[in-house]
Amino acid sequence: MRATSSAPKFQHHDLHDTVVAERFEVTGLIGLGGMGAVWQAFDRKLERTVAIKVLPRTLTRHPQYRERFLREAQAAAKLREHPHIVPVYHCGIDRERESLYLAMRLVRGTSLRERVKQHGPFAEPQALVLMREVLSALGFAHEHGIVHRDVKPDNILIDESTGVSRLTDFGLVRFEDAGSRLTAVGQVMGTPQWMSPEQCEAKAVDGRSDLYSAGLCFYYMLAGENPFNAPSMAQVFVNQLQRAAPSLREQVPALSEPLERFVLILLAKPPGRRFPDAQAALAALSQVERGENPVRPSASQRTEPVAEDLEQAAEQAVREHVPRRNMEPNPRRNAAHAHEASSAASQNAASQGAVGGKKPRKRAASRLKEPSAAPTRSPRRLAPPSGVATGAHRHRSRTRSASSHSRDNATKGTRAQRAHPRQQRSRRPHPTAASRHHDSNAASPSALLAGMGLAAGAVLLVLLLLLLSC
Repeated sequence: MRATSSAPKFQHHDLHDTVVAERFEVTGLIGLGGMGAVWQAFDRKLERTVAIKVLPRTLTRHPQYRERFLREAQAAAKLREHPHIVPVYHCGIDRERESLYLAMRLVRGTSLRERVKQHGPFAEPQALVLMREVLSALGFAHEHGIVHRDVKPDNILIDESTGVSRLTDFGLVRFEDAGSRLTAVGQVMGTPQWMSPEQCEAKAVDGRSDLYSAGLCFYYMLAGENPFNAPSMAQVFVNQLQRAAPSLREQVPALSEPLERFVLILLAKPPGRRFPDAQAALAALSQVERGENPVRPSASQRTEPVAEDLEQAAEQAVREHVPRRNMEPNPRRNAAHAHEASSAASQNAASQGAVGGKKPRKRAASRLKEPSAAPTRSPRRLAPPSGVATGAHRHRSRTRSASSHSRDNATKGTRAQRAHPRQQRSRRPHPTAASRHHDSNAASPSALLAGMGLAAGAVLLVLLLLLLSC
C-alpha cells in the first residue's frame, strides 16, 4: 500500500503484444505499482530485453506525477554506473497512448519480499552481503544529492543467477539541491510500513530516513516480518512513531549480538541517534563482520543537533559574548568586595548613631554581606554564580550604598554634620589582616597604667609590713 494525497485514479491497460513508442515490443507483465505497470519488452533498436515502466495517460496528464516520473528517470540516469542500482536506458513519451515510459535493465529474479516469503529469513552471512550492497547503493545516491524515500523489500531486486541485489524504483526520489518540492508540507508519501518516523509526520527528510527504511528491510530479512506491522494503517503510524523495535535475538536466537545492535541503531526514532550517513553505517557493518559491537554515533558525528547539543551551543555562545572574568569566581575580588561593604556599613552606622543616640541602621550591611566561601562553578550555569563580584554588580552595589547614604544624610545627618564635623570628615581606613594581627598582640596605654599601679601598690604593702615588724 502506498499512502499518497488524493492520487488520481488510473485504469490499467493491457499492453501485451503491443509496441511502445514504435520501439519496444511488450512480451509480458512483470508487476504493478503505485505509478503504473512494469512490462518486459524487447528493444528493437539495441536488440536487448529490457523492463519498461509505463505511466498511464491519466497520470501523465497530472503535472505532479508527470514531474515525479521524469525525476525518477533523471535520478536513475545519474546513478546508472553503480553496480547495485538498476540503470535506466531510455525515457520518452508514447504519443499513440499519450503515456510516459521508462526503459531500464531487466533483472531476472525476485524481490527481497518474494525471496523471504518463498525461502524464509536469510542466514547471517548472506544477510551481511546484501546489507553491504544496499548501503553502498544508498550511499552512492546520497553523495549525488538524491534521497530515495521509498526503500522497501519490493524495491530491492535479487538476481537469480548471481544473487546480486539492486535498488530500483526512484519514483519518490527527492533532490536535496532542488529548488522546488513535489511533496507539499503535511503530505505523506511512501509506504507506511517501511517509512521513517519523520516521513510519517510529513517532515523534511535526508539520507538518514533511507537508513531507517533500510534497517526495516534488514529486520524483515532476518526475522521474516516487519516489526511495526499492524491490522490498521493508523496503528502502523503509531508504531512507527512511538514503539521501539522488538529484540531480534528473541526471534532469532542464533543471531549475533553485534548484528542485532547494528540493526537497532538504524531503527532509532530520532534521526540524530542513527548513523549520520551510509558510509558510517558501512564502517559499523565492518565492525559487525569482525565480531565487534558497532559504536552508536557520538554528538560530534551527528548532523542534526539534539537538545543536549543545543544547550552546549547556547552556553558556548554566551561565553563568547560575556567576559570570562565575569563568569568565574575570584576570591581576591570577593574579599575586596566584602571589605568595601563592611566599610560602607561602618560609615553608615557612625553617621546615623550620632543623631539623637538612636540605634544605628544596618541597611547597607544587610544588602552586601560577605560570602562565607567562594562558590564552585556549575558546568551549565550561564550567569555568574551568587557572591561573585562582577563589574556590573559591584557598580550597582556602590550606587545603592551611595544613594542610601545620601538619603539618610539628607534627612537625618544634617544636624550631626553641624555638631560633629570632624567626626563626619574623619574616615579611618579599613584595617588589613596584618594590622589586625599586630593590634591584637600590642598592649594599649590603659593596660600599661593599670599594670604599673598594681606594681606600686605591691611595693607599698611590703614597706608597711616591714615597719610593723620593727
